Amino acid sequence: MDNSFRRATLPDLVRLAISLGLLAGSGSAFADTNDSHPGGYQDKPLETVVVTGNRARGNQRTITDSPAPIDVIKADDLQRQSSAGLTAALNSLLPSFNLPAIPGGGSSSLVRPAGLRGLNADQTLVLVNGKRRHTTALVNISSYMNNGSQPADLDLIPVSAVDHIEVLRDGAAAQYGSDAIAGVINIILKTNDHGGNATTTGGHNYGSGGGVVTQSLNLGSLLPNDGFFNFALDVRTQDDADRADSAKGAFYHPLPDGSPDPREETVNRHISSSYGEPRYKLLNASYNAELPLSSTTSLYSFSTVSVRKSEGGASFIRPNSLSANASLYPDGTLPVREIEENDFQSAIGARGELAAWDWDLSTTLGRNKAWLSSRNDLNPSFGNASASHFDQGSQTADQWTSNLDFTRPFEIGLAKPMDLSFGFEHRYERFSIGDGDYDSYANGGYIIAEGPYQGIAPPAGSTATSGYSPDEATSGSRNNYASYLDLGFYPSEKWYVGVAGRFEHYTDDAGNSTSGKLSTRYELTPAFSLRATVSNGFRAPSIAQSIYASSWTRTLVTGPGTSTSYDVKVLPVDSAAAKALGAEALKPEKSTNYSVGFTYEPLNNLRLTTDAYLIKIRDRIVEASVLAGPEVSDILAANGLQSDIAAQYYTNAIDTSTHGVDVVLDYLQDYAAFGSVKWSAGLNWNKTKVDNVNDAPAALAALGSNYTLFDYEAQSDLTKGSPTNKYILNANWLIGDFNVNLRGTRYGEYFQASAGGRAYDRTWSPTWITDLDVGYSITRQLKVAIGANNLFDKYPDKIGPVTGQGLNGYGLYSPYGLTGGYYYSRLSFDF
Repeated sequence: MDNSFRRATLPDLVRLAISLGLLAGSGSAFADTNDSHPGGYQDKPLETVVVTGNRARGNQRTITDSPAPIDVIKADDLQRQSSAGLTAALNSLLPSFNLPAIPGGGSSSLVRPAGLRGLNADQTLVLVNGKRRHTTALVNISSYMNNGSQPADLDLIPVSAVDHIEVLRDGAAAQYGSDAIAGVINIILKTNDHGGNATTTGGHNYGSGGGVVTQSLNLGSLLPNDGFFNFALDVRTQDDADRADSAKGAFYHPLPDGSPDPREETVNRHISSSYGEPRYKLLNASYNAELPLSSTTSLYSFSTVSVRKSEGGASFIRPNSLSANASLYPDGTLPVREIEENDFQSAIGARGELAAWDWDLSTTLGRNKAWLSSRNDLNPSFGNASASHFDQGSQTADQWTSNLDFTRPFEIGLAKPMDLSFGFEHRYERFSIGDGDYDSYANGGYIIAEGPYQGIAPPAGSTATSGYSPDEATSGSRNNYASYLDLGFYPSEKWYVGVAGRFEHYTDDAGNSTSGKLSTRYELTPAFSLRATVSNGFRAPSIAQSIYASSWTRTLVTGPGTSTSYDVKVLPVDSAAAKALGAEALKPEKSTNYSVGFTYEPLNNLRLTTDAYLIKIRDRIVEASVLAGPEVSDILAANGLQSDIAAQYYTNAIDTSTHGVDVVLDYLQDYAAFGSVKWSAGLNWNKTKVDNVNDAPAALAALGSNYTLFDYEAQSDLTKGSPTNKYILNANWLIGDFNVNLRGTRYGEYFQASAGGRAYDRTWSPTWITDLDVGYSITRQLKVAIGANNLFDKYPDKIGPVTGQGLNGYGLYSPYGLTGGYYYSRLSFDF
């Protein structure tokens, strides 16, 4: 058990962060660094105005004024990470954000689902310029964490396009709709109308590959009537990084005399990038534009477009396995999964003022399409006639959202005008699966003629992942209609109260949902305020969770360096086989959120916020436990499926509670000739527990007591797979032409259960990770930097257990990755 939270209490952390600033010098907090020091901060981060969670234009809010906790990440903060995309950068900057190294197999190593406040990735809503972002088409399947999720892929947004990111850490379904159970990430694009920046960053892991080169460009241009057009481009390449151990032993059959094959001693097979980081090439481009038509009306538009090609190793096919073919691959083969994606989001709208009402009319179209293929592969059921390259099919996610919003203040005799906002939304969603090559899924009918498997039919389908058959190729769509009302008023100068309500209607089984939110903030003194929120929310099941069908391979560790694998079929909820195993139509997840906290600003440039929260989720959608046994085999066979596999489906199986606390402290200080420093400290502590697991449905219970909906391994992954606490200490020092950023992040204890038995469960100890970025301005335009993420090359505890293919030595869930130190340099030019 991790007692670190008790050892380092909240008062201790607050005192530590304050003392860091006070002990560094006797300089007082500054009001305007630019007057005293040319290298000081160009703005006042503590006074940043936020728009997320606040539709009213009349009463602007800062981070401290907000009745709900909000983080703001600036573009400079993102650039100093030199991370491969927005997802990894946010993991470095936000204590409440968690990103597992390898959440599962297949495409989940590419689109890593990151959770907010201990919840799943698809329980956080992503916006761009306040408009809903579409999700990835790549379903997070064969996964241990965030199973079945389809989050928005943050890495398909150019980092060079981002002005800042606002992270609302509070339930917001009543304000923004489905998915906003944990909170909202709102990515605000740059609006520069002149100049630009070009940056090149190159880096490499210390000893495990994974070199990354990123080139980015941002250009601003003036449009008529003081409008703007801002263009951004990011091009990134990443090599694979491999942390697999040598995969030795039991690869070859003994010789006829019983002695081991001499090749056994020379095998040293690493599983390229299936245990580490994938290889990919990525192009992200975007624009953001606004054109005023008059003093009261403007047109606006923004768009992003991405192309990504990635690859990663699948499971090594041993030369003595049932799936091997000695004629095609005498030494076995490592199939390589390939994914090619096209992605875009385009929005167009108009906003203005009419009869004292601010109005905003917009429509946003988004699509993500992925084509799946493999090479160095085989379909064992075709014998020597098997191909080596397969197209396994495609997945496509479409989303078209249109909004009409109104807001205006009303004088009703209170201390300040009441803000009234209301609006309407229509959203069309579609998910589809395209079938693959015939050879990628078909059974070729081959029977092994000799050897230990003589007379046995090998499994059908390409081994990297079986292609989608015509029966699995499907599509589903739905419409969503929503309306909302949002009120904000001030009973007194010091007291704010907000009330929001939303109604949504889905044209599929998700049906109707109603959510509400009450928020309040009271200023006890000019420096100290209390705030609280209570809300209920929902997350509609994704279309994919209802109709998705695929196969994956489950690996069980059976001893040191040994493992066994078998195929698992994910069944569509409405399929005959799934219904025979107890599957039912999915319902929306329902949540109740509570939050209470305070803000404290004893000095102009010192801010402390603390917020405790409780999030209860009912009918949470999870993937049912892997169902295997003779009774399951009989049902699969009766429905035309292979009988020698296991099965799963998605279900509303559990109720959970997540409680925690967020603490954020910022302090700006001027040290005159010694520069200026922004000190910050952040802490998140959270814990999830399973309150209830539904009884097995009647059809499943009838098969026997061995079948459960949500087993020990799945519960452990959900409740203990992420660190229970994470805190970040950061100092950003500006002196002369230098900018030095030093950050220490402590990730708490986490746990990985093993499907192979509790003897192989593992607990990883807390770890400090140090990041350093040192920048120097050669001229006002030209800047260079060197730095390191994970400066001291820290790895998770190597406590395995290692599979027979050399995987899992460092575990799977590390929140700071498996590849150790990453060292980089950066060259940037402003024009």
